[in-house]
Amino acid sequence: MAAPQTSDELARGIEALVAGYLIHTEITAQEALQRAFAGARAPKRHSARPPSPAPKKARRNSRRSPEEIATIADRLCAAVVEHPGEAMVVFADLLETGGRGRSFGGAAHS
Repeated sequence: MAAPQTSDELARGIEALVAGYLIHTEITAQEALQRAFAGARAPKRHSARPPSPAPKKARRNSRRSPEEIATIADRLCAAVVEHPGEAMVVFADLLETGGRGRSFGGAAHS
């Protein structure tokens, strides 16, 4: 490649170089977009962890009877009177309801 002899030749050479760079950049960007969109349409991979088992349905007979609830309520009232200001977790331990204590949001709030 010969050195440009005039400023017009230099300007044309620069314009050709910039145009080639822009074309190459556009092609590279289009290829990157095609890869990105192709990846977005690909089916998602499943994790290696097996799915968790479905939650067990509660049996109808697993509810406490009104008498049992009244007994537990009396025991809770006595525990609160005996230990005012104590946390509910402590009362749950004091009552020891046979593992049937927390049934709604237990782990999230302890």
